[in-house]
Amino acid sequence: MRRTACSLVFLALLPLALPAQRLELAPPGIAPATAAPDGRWCFGMKLRPRDRCANFTLLEIGARLRASGNTDHSTRDPAHAYPRLEDHGYLALGLAHRVARRSALGVVGEVARGGGEREAIGVRFDQQLGEVPRLDLTAGVMRVETHQRGVTRRRWANGTFVDGAVRANDLLVLQARVEHVPGDGGLVKPASATFVGMRVEGGGAVKTTLVAATILAALELYLFFFGGD
Repeated sequence: MRRTACSLVFLALLPLALPAQRLELAPPGIAPATAAPDGRWCFGMKLRPRDRCANFTLLEIGARLRASGNTDHSTRDPAHAYPRLEDHGYLALGLAHRVARRSALGVVGEVARGGGEREAIGVRFDQQLGEVPRLDLTAGVMRVETHQRGVTRRRWANGTFVDGAVRANDLLVLQARVEHVPGDGGLVKPASATFVGMRVEGGGAVKTTLVAATILAALELYLFFFGGD
């Protein structure tokens, strides 16, 4: 009877012992699928679950077109300047840190030229939506060049901005942006505008910059040698 009871207890505990044995014998070098990111740096934002970088260097090149706005462009009053919130191209540099498996938080600085020179700095939140799509939300402060009749030395006006972008890949990021300059109540008029635009980032931004620089250099050489004909 005692031998039968011992046999039954052994058979009941056997299924529990086998998984424990398999766990103990598993190769220690195999990392789990949900391994935490390490301290490495990546060029460009990479927030897919299989990416291991925890820190990112950002490079973006793009252009924005004004979609709507409220700006007094009148120059009949030479005593007042208005912010030039118009179409522009820009270059942005930044740093970000991974705060979750699919999220990152960082700081981005931007220089823009075209319809009013502007400089901006903002805080950005990045959220990976899938294998490729990503949502970027940025808010911050900026200063923009103003225009004033009869004045050659332009004033700068301070303002704020908020923008959101959806990434399809490094060569296609669609963007919407709102800019607001409250004015100073005296010399600078208030202004606001909304923009839509596109940008390239990461490796795509580097390739675009190299291609653009090559085309411009070739154009300069052509104009220099053959422009007089």
